[in-house]
Amino acid sequence: MCRFYRFLLFILIGLSVLTACNDKDDSDFVSSEDSVYFFVDEVMKYWYLWDDELPYLDVFQFDSPSKLLDALIYNPPDRWSFIDKAETIESLFDEGEYLGFGFMLKFDAYGNLRVPVVYENSEAYELGIRRGNIVSTLNGVSATLFNDYESFFDYEPATFTFEIYDNNEILHTITLGKTTIALNGVLFSDIYNVSGQKTGYIVYDSFLAYSQEELEEVVSYFQANNISELIVDLRYNGGGYISLAQELCEMIMPADITGEIFYTSVHNDKRAAEYNTSFYLSEIDLNLDLDRVFFITTDMSASASELVINSLEPHMEVLTIGTPSHGKPVAMYGFTFQDWVMFPVTAQLLNAVGYGDYFDGLTPDCTAEDGLIYDWGDETEPSLSQAFHYISFGTWDNTLVANVKSSDIRSISEPHWGNRNILILNR
Repeated sequence: MCRFYRFLLFILIGLSVLTACNDKDDSDFVSSEDSVYFFVDEVMKYWYLWDDELPYLDVFQFDSPSKLLDALIYNPPDRWSFIDKAETIESLFDEGEYLGFGFMLKFDAYGNLRVPVVYENSEAYELGIRRGNIVSTLNGVSATLFNDYESFFDYEPATFTFEIYDNNEILHTITLGKTTIALNGVLFSDIYNVSGQKTGYIVYDSFLAYSQEELEEVVSYFQANNISELIVDLRYNGGGYISLAQELCEMIMPADITGEIFYTSVHNDKRAAEYNTSFYLSEIDLNLDLDRVFFITTDMSASASELVINSLEPHMEVLTIGTPSHGKPVAMYGFTFQDWVMFPVTAQLLNAVGYGDYFDGLTPDCTAEDGLIYDWGDETEPSLSQAFHYISFGTWDNTLVANVKSSDIRSISEPHWGNRNILILNR
């Protein structure tokens, strides 16, 4: 029997339902070698948010399900719908593992290819690669914005030789093979005394299942130490489960807004009557009961990260620092068929006042460079420094704002979000 296991994402929510594949005999449908192509086509017709924009296509002209899906999606605005093997999805989403080198890549505003994140459970970290390092060459090819980095990001086994400048400008030659990397969801956390205010700071990397325990441990520590200010750094957080996004909101929010709208989902015309729904904030023990919160964002802050910011804004003072976020105000359902899982965009999410039109990203209240040359927690890092300045003086530091370098350079992860969605840089 063909079944769709559907769980609402922002990127994901743990809701499962069963629906019929189509009107054909199930055994004939499943036994066909082309069944996955029919599956993709039928799901898109039935659930896709922009179903009225779907082209008519002959599914037999495509040699992979992903190519068929790419031909069907309405782009722009859809940069996110994708299909992948169930094993790959489960490994990253729930177990926090991926096949890769253990670090991310991002161009800074000056055209240098830097390491924004390196995971502590990787050989790269053991060999001394750190945040801020400059990658000069990959397999002897100079790192420029115009190169093809597909082989760095894909899931195929590979060995690379990197020439990397450390943060003391010393050049190192390092050879690494792709291995299974265990990710950590919290990259850094600490409490600072900012003008007499106990200020919690957390760098949260993902809203996926493996990160939940880490997040709860940090917030519990903040709660035990009675912080009065909070800075949540989401600059590389590409999203995850909507249930974790809601939990983070409920950890942060003023206690007296329990029962208020978290978000409302809006589906296509065929699904609207049955599935358009509002969801509400609940009371939890791990609540910091704050009046305001600071968020740090970049173009890599997406989906669940943006949902948290947009959903809290009607209920408390929310201040954002950095650069505009990615711009993904839509949710996805996951549909499983055989060994494939497909995630089409299925709903737009609106906050309590009905706003959810930020396809160009959420604009920060204070513009600040992504301080790639600074280690996590460095009080002089531009975004963190701006938050501390506002807590101390109630204004932004205009000298830092004036020094922000204008640049059109975006993360080289961007081309890979089209079919990897929240799988940032194939980490």
